[in-house]
Amino acid sequence: MSFCRVARLLAILAAVAGTGAFSATTRAETFAGKIEKIDGANVTLSGRTIALSAARTNVCLKGICDQAMDRLKPGMTCSAEVADRSGTAEVRRLACR
Repeated sequence: MSFCRVARLLAILAAVAGTGAFSATTRAETFAGKIEKIDGANVTLSGRTIALSAARTNVCLKGICDQAMDRLKPGMTCSAEVADRSGTAEVRRLACR
């Protein structure tokens, strides 16, 4: 490949990267509260319903991560890192005590 083609490709990649088209991260909001209700893959945490994903949610219980979601119980105090995924609030990380 010639230098001009490489330079042109790098310029295009830089322009596309600047638009956020290839952004791997999205903004995440962190909040804490008690689990009020568990309905399948949806959890109500301090009045806000959030979705859990078996593949994308990391559940930590008492400092031990990669726990099963079925170990979550109402009344647990949790801290959730929530991101917007296709218009739904989805938990990235849920740390409970």
